[in-house]
Amino acid sequence: MAYNNARTMSPGTYGYSELMQLGYAHECADDKESILLRNIAKLGYMLKIELKKFSLFDQTSPHTCVPVRALAEWIADMCPDRLLGGYKLESLSDFQSLLQQFWKSYRVQNGEHQVFQEKTHLLRNCLPIKVHTDEGTGLRKTAIYQYSWGPVIAKDLSTTNRYYFWSCIFHEQYRRHHAGYEVGNLVLDDLMGEMGRQLTDLYNNGIEIGGQRFFLVLTGLEGDLPSQARVCHCNWFEI
Repeated sequence: MAYNNARTMSPGTYGYSELMQLGYAHECADDKESILLRNIAKLGYMLKIELKKFSLFDQTSPHTCVPVRALAEWIADMCPDRLLGGYKLESLSDFQSLLQQFWKSYRVQNGEHQVFQEKTHLLRNCLPIKVHTDEGTGLRKTAIYQYSWGPVIAKDLSTTNRYYFWSCIFHEQYRRHHAGYEVGNLVLDDLMGEMGRQLTDLYNNGIEIGGQRFFLVLTGLEGDLPSQARVCHCNWFEI
C-alpha cells in the first residue's frame, strides 16, 4: 500500500519520503517483513508499549501479545477520544450520558449480562467492547489466526478506530491440535484464555480516563461462524 501510494505522489509532498521508505520492502526479493519492520522502527512509528510474553500449550517458545491494559492506558493518555466514541475529555459527561442510553438499550437484548448485577451504579463508566478473531492468510500464503479488541461505540467507521491488535499465531503452531469445534484446540484455547484474563482485569479494575475510573465490558464476539464456533466450542447437530 505504501509503495502504491508513493507512486501517485510528487516528490516533496507531505509524507512522500516516509511512504517511499516504507514501500522499499515491496521491491526487495526476500525477507520483506524484516525490511519493513526495520524501516518502521527507523521512522519512529513503533508502538512504545512493552509486549507481554506468555506460554502456550505445546509451544517451545513464549508467545507475544500487545497487553490490553497497556494499550488501553496508552490510548487513554494519548488519544482518549478513540475510547470515548469520538468525544473529547471536555465533553466526558455527554459521553457518559450516551453510555447510560447504550446500557439501557443493551439490557433489552441481554439483561442477564453480569454488568447489570455487578456494576449497576457504574454503567455511565462502563465502556462496551467487543473481541474480533478470524483465520486469514498471511504474506506466505498460509493461514494465520489474529485477535483484536475495540470499542463498540467507536470514534468513526475506520478500522484503525474500531479494532486494536492483540496477537496472532501461525497455522503451523496450532493445526495439529484441531479436535473439532466442540472439543476445541488446546493452543488456541490457551491463547483465548490469556486474552480473557486480561479483559477480566480491565472489567474488574478498569483504567483511568480524565480523572475517572472506566471499566471495559465485553459485550460481543465478532468473526465468521467457524471462528466463533471454535472460540465457543459450539456443538454442531442436525435438526
